[in-house]
Amino acid sequence: MRIVGICAGGHDTSAALVENGEVSFAITEERLDRVKHSKAFPWLSIQACLDFGGLKPSDIDAFVFGWNFERFVKELYLKPALRDISHFEYIRRDSRKLDDFLHFEDHVRERLNYQGVIEHFNHHDCHIAYAFHTSGFSEANFLSIDGYGEKETTVVGHAERGSKEIFDVHNFPNSLGLAYAALTHYLGFKHHCDEGIVMGLASYGDPKATAPGTGRSYESIFDEIIQVDESGRFQINYEWLTLGLMKGRWVTEKMVETFGSIRKPDSELTQHHMNIAAALQRQVERAVLSLSKAAYDRVQCSNICLSGGVALNCVANTKLLLSGPYKDVYIPSAPGDNGVAVGAAILAYLKRNPGSQISSLREVIGLGPVYSDKEILSAIETAGLQAERPQDLVSQVASLLVDGKIVGWYQGRSEFGPRALGRRSILTRPFPAEMKDYLNAKVKFREYFRPFAPVVLEEKAGEYFQMDIKSPYMMHAFPVKETVKNSIAATVHVDGTCRVQTVSRDSLPQFYALIEEFEKQTGIPVILNTSFNIKGQPIVETPLEAVRTFQKTNIDALVLEGYLIKK
Repeated sequence: MRIVGICAGGHDTSAALVENGEVSFAITEERLDRVKHSKAFPWLSIQACLDFGGLKPSDIDAFVFGWNFERFVKELYLKPALRDISHFEYIRRDSRKLDDFLHFEDHVRERLNYQGVIEHFNHHDCHIAYAFHTSGFSEANFLSIDGYGEKETTVVGHAERGSKEIFDVHNFPNSLGLAYAALTHYLGFKHHCDEGIVMGLASYGDPKATAPGTGRSYESIFDEIIQVDESGRFQINYEWLTLGLMKGRWVTEKMVETFGSIRKPDSELTQHHMNIAAALQRQVERAVLSLSKAAYDRVQCSNICLSGGVALNCVANTKLLLSGPYKDVYIPSAPGDNGVAVGAAILAYLKRNPGSQISSLREVIGLGPVYSDKEILSAIETAGLQAERPQDLVSQVASLLVDGKIVGWYQGRSEFGPRALGRRSILTRPFPAEMKDYLNAKVKFREYFRPFAPVVLEEKAGEYFQMDIKSPYMMHAFPVKETVKNSIAATVHVDGTCRVQTVSRDSLPQFYALIEEFEKQTGIPVILNTSFNIKGQPIVETPLEAVRTFQKTNIDALVLEGYLIKK
């Protein structure tokens, strides 16, 4: 049985293929259309699913959407307009978009000449299904937290194979995800894009500092903006945030009067902005901890799954893990909206095969397309480059890293999700501290304060970081042990933590071998890993994109599968 899941209608559109209980393929549209956080209908991703399986549309048992568009229109547009006629303005404003949503099914049938089954599942159900059914757990509590689905913004509950129970729901517009987006916009960054930048900026701030002209601490003001009930509820205060409900506006005049004008992009970042980011991050962490505790109070399960865009907040994830009582916190590689394509396909498969299990995706790194040796050689030739194919590739690359060279690393099927995990990575040695500044300024062309991740041999992680779990997807930020901090200084954030990736021999054998060889030459089982892209560009997908990025940056060498290219 073959099911294609589709995420469409918002940001990070995507498609996924589930075959006989296994997630065999998944890709985000941005990797193919080269538009960061692409909102385009994922035709390219759908075609990539078919190409991977050698399939025709007629071979697919069902195409399924990770949104229930009819319910979305009813809950967020029609019902509010019936209660308050002024809400009709939103229907008029978004009429073209809504018409598109309600005709997605027709578009699929027409373009693919498909006569089979097309279904729709609720957005948060898909988030939850993706996280739980790929976790390997037989039971787990769950949190699904994002901007919004058809109506829900946060869903809390407990899942077992074949059933789930909902404990609590927060509904639109009461949304942690939208609150973070609003403050991301206020701080001069792109909402639904740069929230991770704001999370990194928060470590430079002090929420206890006094906000100028208020006589109050930033955290006390944010206690009012995002109100957190320790029993598992939160409430966004709409006197401060409009959450995008008003076209082009995310914050109110009260916010501007209290904290000053919205920061212009690329203008100076002051301590004031950092303190706002820190206060925001503190409230989100408090909310996540409160929600998770409330779930545990209902069912004392030691496992929890996180999904939705807020689950990309690795600092909050780590606070949850370290605070207890959960022993295992699972976050899939693509917890944002792109992951609902996988969740939708899983739900459709289980609907047709009750009692079946989905193969675990724990430590499965590559779900993208396969590129042939011919395509790799064509990319090298097109770029006019010379490549060698050394027998001792791993040894040579490790030596380049030891010498302080920067290496583009392109191996196998691409990662699914926003992190580069050793398939599409830029690598260098994790020292000295100045390496971070060089990479940000000369290679990635991005803000000075943004950190880089260490990738460490799984069995050596506890020697360098205060952690005792696997972290294959960089979803946690663990404290670095003082005794080794200087040896990996370029990967240590200002707060003394690192967004760690652990690598096992089974999950990424070539990548593991490279780090192992680097350890032989330096005594350090850690290298610096960042995504193979520059600011504003999606991570490279094809061999030619890797070559082009290599040519226009200060990357010193490029590895394309078994080929090595040096400048």
